[in-house]
Amino acid sequence: MRPRLWNAPAVIGPVALVMAALLIVSACTRESADAVDFAATQEPADQREQITSLQIRTFDEMWTLLRDHYVYGNLHGIAWTELRERYRPLVVNLLSREDFPDTVRQMLDELPPLAARWETRNERIREELEDPSAYEGIGAYVAFREEPTPRIILLSVMPGSPADRSGLRPHDAVIAVNGIPVRREEGPDAVSRIRGPADQPVRLRVSSFDRDQRDVIVIRGRVQLSEVLNPLSYGRLEPGSVGYLLFPRVSSENLVTETVRSLEALLAGGDVSGIILDLRIASGLRWPLVPLLSLFSDGDHGAISTHRTQGCTTRKAARQESRT
Repeated sequence: MRPRLWNAPAVIGPVALVMAALLIVSACTRESADAVDFAATQEPADQREQITSLQIRTFDEMWTLLRDHYVYGNLHGIAWTELRERYRPLVVNLLSREDFPDTVRQMLDELPPLAARWETRNERIREELEDPSAYEGIGAYVAFREEPTPRIILLSVMPGSPADRSGLRPHDAVIAVNGIPVRREEGPDAVSRIRGPADQPVRLRVSSFDRDQRDVIVIRGRVQLSEVLNPLSYGRLEPGSVGYLLFPRVSSENLVTETVRSLEALLAGGDVSGIILDLRIASGLRWPLVPLLSLFSDGDHGAISTHRTQGCTTRKAARQESRT
């Protein structure tokens, strides 16, 4: 029998629950725009009329998709007709085809953050040629916190990574990098000071809740995400009866089963007054949301809505986590 935590409040991060819907709009807009992407044509530059006509068709199709498939519906009260009337003349009067992407992005900037995304054909090709599953750094998922002291929190340490081999653990805090303190005005950009070329050292000033501050030398390496084990992990917040589940970066076929087993193990250890579901490093679209929510309540769990049209597919997951 699946455990049900009837009286256990769940704290669920919003990113994994919302991004699946947001990326539908992103992918639809991008795919449709690619279908008539002016950058894919080979007209000479002097054929301005043909280029302008293609740009207008691209803009009109993109605007229609946004209006018809906008993930927030009427929530933010977007004046679609007014938006089109302001930006379409700009497209008509563009002097250079290279200005078209900037005009489109200016329009998208008027929508709520992350509501839509558009890429040119060249940008998409360049991104697909890059390997997002590999990078050089220490191998940890992190977050920036500015209070009470600016610091970089290690949310999760990848097994076998340089950070793991150096003894760094989840919830450790980096307060200085190579002797320079993490500054409030840097914000999340402070993470870039930890990253760097493989085989090069970085000195981190680390604070832990159960240890004094210390300096840790980490030899950066090349991290291949596809080779890193990323299981769901769980435990209890000590002292107390609050359980904690850290969800992995990407979902797996066994995620619901793993969640059930983790909850059963927590319940076997004594009373559980609450559960924290940590989704801060979770990303991607293939999450079994309804089965997971059903572990904590009965009845309706809200609606999960996606928009699919012919020729429109979701091809790429959102990558919201930071890593070092």
